[in-house]
Amino acid sequence: MLAIADSGCDPFRRTNEMLCPFVSLLACEQRHAARIESDELPPEVMIGDVPSWAFDVYSWEGRAVLARFLQTDAAAARWIRRNVGPPRRLSFLGHIVFRVEDGLVVNRMPWPLADELRRQADVEYSGPEHLYATEILDLMRGRSVPAQRG
Repeated sequence: MLAIADSGCDPFRRTNEMLCPFVSLLACEQRHAARIESDELPPEVMIGDVPSWAFDVYSWEGRAVLARFLQTDAAAARWIRRNVGPPRRLSFLGHIVFRVEDGLVVNRMPWPLADELRRQADVEYSGPEHLYATEILDLMRGRSVPAQRG
């Protein structure tokens, strides 16, 4: 088990995503999973000859697409410009895109601890300025968000 956890640390060091170390640590908890379900995956969209999922924050092409998105008038782009400092905007958006799309899986085994850890990763691990990212996640998922007060 320790060897598996250690081998999972290399991707964690590169991406800062908690999934790698959690997989091995949670393996013993799977006995609580009573069913298997799949997340609803978005339709694959092509951008030129490349599937949209290939444009993430870890490639120069993906960073260019995300930077371009931040310049649009989309509600999520406006929210990020209003709430995240310029040096962190691109990495923040990359994290949010990952949480919304790339974090989806087929054959998820839900149980209380796994659901809570997923919620924490989605909502509470979005950077020091935004410990609770519910609003931006809803905007990126295309859900309506109540108007801001003040």
